[in-house]
Parts: sequence; structure tokens; C-alpha cells
Amino acid sequence: MPAVVTLCRESAVEFYRSMDKPPFQAVSPGPRDELITSMSRLRSEGFSPGVGKPLHVIAFSQSTRTRAKDMSVHVWSKPLPKGSLLATGRRGVLVTSPEFTLLQLAGPPYPNAESEESSSASNPAWQLDDPRFWAHDRRAVELALLMMEFTGTYRRRPTRYGLPRLSNFNGLSRFCEDAGRSRGIMLLRRALKLQMDGSFSPMETAIALMLTLPAALGGYGLPRPILNARLRGTELRSTASSQHEILPDLYWPEREVVLEYDSREHHGEEDSSLMNGEKLAHDAERANSLVAAGRHVLVVHRRQAMSLSRFDLVARQLAVLLGQPPAAASTLQLERRTKLHTLLIYS
Repeated sequence: MPAVVTLCRESAVEFYRSMDKPPFQAVSPGPRDELITSMSRLRSEGFSPGVGKPLHVIAFSQSTRTRAKDMSVHVWSKPLPKGSLLATGRRGVLVTSPEFTLLQLAGPPYPNAESEESSSASNPAWQLDDPRFWAHDRRAVELALLMMEFTGTYRRRPTRYGLPRLSNFNGLSRFCEDAGRSRGIMLLRRALKLQMDGSFSPMETAIALMLTLPAALGGYGLPRPILNARLRGTELRSTASSQHEILPDLYWPEREVVLEYDSREHHGEEDSSLMNGEKLAHDAERANSLVAAGRHVLVVHRRQAMSLSRFDLVARQLAVLLGQPPAAASTLQLERRTKLHTLLIYS
């Protein structure tokens, strides 16, 4: 009888962040598979999943639960949605799919508002917002953040770039349909309405969400852009462009508006090396090519993104270009904006 352990929830996220080429081969647990639910048994079997403790694993009946200190077993007794489990390439170790991982994280345990109450009590400016409501809304935003990582080309902790996407909007939508009324499905569907495919970096994700989330969540409620759309050929009027192809960070094609994030901090913001100088020249040519092709270009530097007052100016300038000046925010919405900015930029 094969012995199997299936990583889920936080351990699945950690596994995906550690992989350059994630698994995509769907599998089903065999009816006679023995589920390993102790770390000592895991080590004795020679398994090394390569993630930290506690190890979050999934079981399919209450009888396999364990109280091991270094292992957390989550029971899923309902039928599995299609494509819920993937092979990891490591003997006897499976992992919940990115979509199923997100569904599990959207389910119980639900957030406790006590931590929000204590932080609000220490900050007089955070007195209007009901901490219970913010705890629930914050969870939707955090799920959208992870969803954009899974549908983007980067991984966090540590941050790495240029990796294969783990999922996309269509795949997540199909999974939601297959999941029916599973625990967490309502929050997962809510987060799916907030996310955008194709982000290249955590800061692109943070900026895109800050600009587009509704005012009730603390965002600016601006139209959703296309992230890293591929512009080439005649779209760039190539005779006036030094580049044959450009992928604008955030692009609103209806208004021909582009927002570019100046990512020099990846090379050292104060670095005067030839490499950084070459990147500055490349970025300037890129922005000039977009302007020559008829686009309106705004550039956001890291220090602008990190400061809410500076970012607010960028958002208002962008709103003018998009023809949708944001409505004046209420005191509660401004409080939410401060919280949201902290969550997106500093998490």
C-alpha cells in the first residue's frame, strides 16, 4: 500500500515559491493510499518535501487526523474538485493545485478581529472602521495578492522573477465552477473579481490593486488595466521606436494610457554602475517610444509608491488621463486607504 503525504495551504504556497518549474500533472489519491500524518514517519520513509514547519497536509477523513506538534492536518471530506492534486516529482509527495490551495486558504479558520481591534486602539486615526469588517475585507485582498502571484511570473519570499505562471483567470473560473458550494468558495470568487493576470512583480501587483480596488476597500476605483500587454510592430510605429516589442506594466488601451513602474531598486537605487546607467537609458528609450506611438505615459518610482501622499498624486493624475476623476473619499474610505496601502506595499 503506497504511503502518501499531500502538502496543502501554507505548505503548498511555500512549495510553489521554491520551484522554478512547478508540477502540472494532475493525480488522484488512490483508494488504498496510506496517508502519512507524522513527521517521524515522513522522515522514516525518506520523504523530504523541502518546506518549513508546521507541515500543512490534507487528509480525506477524520480518522487520519493527528495532533503532532510539527504537523497540521486539514480534513477535506467532500469530493475533490477536478484538478485538485498534483504530483511534485518527489516520491510519495503530492501537493494541492494552486487553485485548490487558494480555495483552502479562503475557507476556515476565519480571521479573528481582536488583533485589528488592538492595533486600532493604539492609533486614534483608525477608530471609524469596524475591525470585524476590515478583517474580512483584508482577507479578500490578501487572497487576491496571492492569486496575482500565482497568475503572474514572480514568486515571493525570496522574490524571484521570470517564472512560469501557475494559473490564470480562466483556470480559476473553471475551478470555481467545479468547486460548487465548497467551503471558502464565496471568498475565492470575490478575490477572483479583484485580481488581474500577468503581473511581473510584487510592486506591479500592489500598484494595480491600489489603483483599481473599490473605494470601500480603500482603493481608488479606477478602471482595470491590462498588465504587461504585448505591443509590437505597427502599434509602436517602429520607425520612431528603438525597440521592436514593449510590454507596458499597466496599460489602458481605451485611453492609450500607460503607467510604468521604475524598478531600478532591483539593481540598487543609488548604484551608478554601467549596468544601472544602461538600464536608465533603456527605460528612457522605452518611455519615449511609447510617447512617440501616441501613448500617455506616467512613471511611478519606488519612493512614490511607498509614500501614500505621493501615490495619491499619481492616482489623481492617472484619473485625469483616464477621464475618470475619483470622487472625494469619505473619512472612513481614507482610513481604509491607509490600511490598504500598508497591506499592499509593506506586506
